[in-house]
Amino acid sequence: MAAQWPFTGREDELTLLSGRLAAGLVVAGSIGVGKSRLLAEAFTRAPRDFAPKLVEYDALPVVGDLRTAANALVAEVAPRRLLLGIDDAHLLADSSAALIQHVVQNRAASVVLTIRAGERAPDAIVALWKDRLLDRIDLAAPTEPQTGALLERVLAGPVTAGTIRLLHSRANGNMAVLAEMVQAGLADGALAKVAGVWRWRGEPGALDRDVTEAERDVLELVARNEPVCVDTLTDLDTVDSLIHDGRLTLHDDCVRLTDPLKAEAIRAAAGQRPRSAQELLAAAHEATAALDFVQAERFAWQAAEAGDPIGAAEVLWRVVSLRDLTRAPEMDEMLARLLRKDLTDRQAATLAYRRAFLLFWFLDRTSDAIDLLGETKLRVADRQCRDELSVLEALFMLYRPDPRAALDRLTPLSDHVPAKLGTGMALVLLGRPMDAVPALQFQVGHDELPGLDLGAAMFRCYALLMSGDLPAAEHAAEELYQTALAGEWHWNAALAHALLSQMVRFRGNLTAARRILADGLSLYHSGVGGGTAFASLLFAEVATVRALSGDPEGASTALAEADRTFRPSQAVHRFWLEMARPWVANVAGDRAEAIRLAGRAAEVARECGADAYEMLALYDIVRLGAPDLAVNRMAELRCQSAFFDALRAHDAAAFSELGACLYAAEAAIQAAQADRRAVSAYRAARLAENCPGTHFPELSTLDVPRLSERERTIGRLAAAGQSSRAIAERFTVSPRTVENHLQRLYTKLGLRGRDDLGEWL
Repeated sequence: MAAQWPFTGREDELTLLSGRLAAGLVVAGSIGVGKSRLLAEAFTRAPRDFAPKLVEYDALPVVGDLRTAANALVAEVAPRRLLLGIDDAHLLADSSAALIQHVVQNRAASVVLTIRAGERAPDAIVALWKDRLLDRIDLAAPTEPQTGALLERVLAGPVTAGTIRLLHSRANGNMAVLAEMVQAGLADGALAKVAGVWRWRGEPGALDRDVTEAERDVLELVARNEPVCVDTLTDLDTVDSLIHDGRLTLHDDCVRLTDPLKAEAIRAAAGQRPRSAQELLAAAHEATAALDFVQAERFAWQAAEAGDPIGAAEVLWRVVSLRDLTRAPEMDEMLARLLRKDLTDRQAATLAYRRAFLLFWFLDRTSDAIDLLGETKLRVADRQCRDELSVLEALFMLYRPDPRAALDRLTPLSDHVPAKLGTGMALVLLGRPMDAVPALQFQVGHDELPGLDLGAAMFRCYALLMSGDLPAAEHAAEELYQTALAGEWHWNAALAHALLSQMVRFRGNLTAARRILADGLSLYHSGVGGGTAFASLLFAEVATVRALSGDPEGASTALAEADRTFRPSQAVHRFWLEMARPWVANVAGDRAEAIRLAGRAAEVARECGADAYEMLALYDIVRLGAPDLAVNRMAELRCQSAFFDALRAHDAAAFSELGACLYAAEAAIQAAQADRRAVSAYRAARLAENCPGTHFPELSTLDVPRLSERERTIGRLAAAGQSSRAIAERFTVSPRTVENHLQRLYTKLGLRGRDDLGEWL
């Protein structure tokens, strides 16, 4: 497969190189970056009067007299001009390098060379660009999007963002390594289609092909003694092979393992264990930070055996919470045993926090989690520890959800950053996003209070959305999404996909939302890590997007999955599930049932005191065409922000200003249905164009006028205040022609004249 990979992602560089063949060029780049392939592709585009000839660095003729050797090269292709390409020119012998320098200096032929960046090249080759005989370009490593485009072309289908990131990172810019990994993954099933999307399944370590015995010997030698000077190694062919594969990195004539965690693993496998629990825990934390969970768990268990079971429990808890929920019962038993030991207040509070977290969110034993926190607060005397446990109690209340009780519990603790974050989360539910945004700007590390960082990031997105800053909300969701993809943290990846889809949906791009959700569904169906914590939220969003895209069967199937996977610990996300139901009914053709279900969703939110979600559900009733059933209650709710004001006004212009393109298009369509004006229908159709992938059946009921491109352009210029004469000069036509275009525009849109053009825009 590697030899047959398509050439893609380097079109700009290929165009540049093809245009510089006659002048000659030096192309530099790191190993495997694609220099050789680029050179070969460019030579296929050589002008007809050139004779392209690609030679290896060791295939040049033996040089005696430079002029004689140069003439011999040129004579082979006469009368055409020789286009000489030499790959890996940094490896040329001095005599061959001198020949190339002579050819270039005397313009006997056009010469294009590739060299490996960072490698020492013969002086004669360096002089080519130093003396400005040839220009030099440095070929950058492929970007992640370029790698993704290549993978999707090779595999003939979409690839999950996490898989693209994983393979891109492991290839480290080396396309040969990337091809090898893909070939190996296809062969052993690690790379497979899941729900129609290509995904890599298994541990990152599975990417490493089997090494030969000679390679293993070199890797172990380097791992034990790195950095190692190349001069001290004897098997240089093997060393060169490992450098080429990206397993060894060469710098200043010394090599070390490219992956420091792999070096640690090799040292461990060879019998060199860190001696103390502290050293083992340090290695475990390093592996966890790099999301190498297999190594992290191994080091943690060794640390426990070496005398620090509590420190080991910290690492193992992270492994479970970030990677493998199927291990939660096992982790709970370990934490329960540790809590029965004689512990300091800090140790007891930390372990209780972790165990309560597991009980509530991973095992759905919500009451047991709250009881554990209460028991531990009686056990510890340290105020800081008690306050941290109280914050978690409040978060549990928030997720049940009971935002008012949570806020009451958090208010006395407002000096603590975690309490500020919890307060911000409660304020979002209560419809006070403007107050919530500042509180949710505080940062807390995952190690400090695990879980709170994720919750705060999620509610920060909702706060920004509901405050009316939709671009910022989408950006915040994208950041969380990228964090999840960085290591495919499977238990929160469903949340990250659902959340980003929600923000993109409010912005009106359902095509992008469907792509994001396809990625999320592929991850879910892959079954890696048993990550189902946010599955119901994911499927609720899938149901909503499919419904709004005009897919009744897909929406119904997703809604059934959302119900099946709903978990009590995620009750705060039930609002999104309830708000999906009306749209599934609506796309199935039952508008009356859709309105009833939207009313039920509003009741669920009202019962919990979640004013923000009640407002959203009530506005769904308006969107479904029954505003009289919702507007009075919407006026009563004390939700305050530009976003909520736009909901109450049901105003397309206000939504457009906020970037809420979906709501803007829907409001404009309803307005056009009401006033039956041509200009309103045109405006509604234009707003609908800002919502790719969205199904607007009501749009077909409107008589949308069709304007030519010239009419639209002249209309915009006239609306901007330009005179007919000025517009005429711009298009080299007469003012009368401009007036005729404007008159047709007025007639089609039902406008009286120039003064009404602002309404059209």
